[in-house]
Amino acid sequence: MFEFYNCNKKIPEYRYLEMNDILLNDYIYRHGIDEYEKKRKILEGEGFEHWKSMILNDPDYNIILYIDNNKIIGFICYIFLDEKLLLSEVQIRYECHGKDYLRKMLKKLIEINENKYIKTVIGAINTNNKKSQDVFTHIGMVNTDKNLFEISFEDLKKWINKKTRTI
Repeated sequence: MFEFYNCNKKIPEYRYLEMNDILLNDYIYRHGIDEYEKKRKILEGEGFEHWKSMILNDPDYNIILYIDNNKIIGFICYIFLDEKLLLSEVQIRYECHGKDYLRKMLKKLIEINENKYIKTVIGAINTNNKKSQDVFTHIGMVNTDKNLFEISFEDLKKWINKKTRTI
């Protein structure tokens, strides 16, 4: 099941708190608990408040949540820039990695934006997040600038509709 939020349909507090927990757990996984503890005040304080303000108040911010048993499995946050769709955050619970949730979420993203004029999809990835870079490259996205990866809207649709191998 999917839930959709934007400036016209504000995300409820319990959902953005759950999203933030997923983000923090991912940070701990990638950087370790010691690094998290060093940055905890920022991550849980002003960083969280800035992020919350953006998702609640930015009129261009959109969120897709993938829900199973009333629990967020993953989410995509995105904005439109002219003829481009910018993926500002793509996150899947660590324990759900490798289960084709990304393809399902991207398929829903394409479906709900099919009528918009989009030429390019851009993903912003932290430069030290090798796993996400590998995933975006696997999809067919090309690194165009430090932390930006791009793919044409048409090529993303082709990847989504490509049959996956079954064993």
